[in-house]
Amino acid sequence: QQVVARLLNHVLGGRGERATIVVETSGDTGPAAIEAVRGCEAVRIFCLYPEGRVSRVQELQMVTVDSPNVFVYRTEGDTDEQAEAL
Repeated sequence: QQVVARLLNHVLGGRGERATIVVETSGDTGPAAIEAVRGCEAVRIFCLYPEGRVSRVQELQMVTVDSPNVFVYRTEGDTDEQAEAL
């Protein structure tokens, strides 16, 4: 996953383009997706997770990432409601 993200970043950067990724997570995929694109200048990620439905460790894995291209938001409802909104 990280290799693909870095390749995407390289190709987009070479073209002067950017990509925005929006994901919703129940806890496992969010931290992995964030880690894959953390620091990629041409790729931004917006990660939504439902309040009270992820473990404290999973939440910390997402909200403590200090990278200008990573945006994490806690939402109300569950992942099905998040998916509907997207």
